[in-house]
Amino acid sequence: MNCLARALGCGDGNAQRDKTVLAVAAHDVGVLVREVPEKRKVWESSGVKAKCMQLMANSDASVRFEALNAVRAFLEHAFST
Repeated sequence: MNCLARALGCGDGNAQRDKTVLAVAAHDVGVLVREVPEKRKVWESSGVKAKCMQLMANSDASVRFEALNAVRAFLEHAFST
């Protein structure tokens, strides 16, 4: 979990990351939120959800797509519990 948070740049301010790294990390976050929804609160408190929401405005289409899917996973489980 900490590796993905670092890959997304949580806590780094506006650190620039490789677009592929951001897209893969956002995809992995979405998968983990879907597979282990009970850890969703931990992801939210560590700033991962907020970072994914920021990435939805990224200039790269694949980063935006994966970030949108990750946020969708957060929201699916927010309203299902």
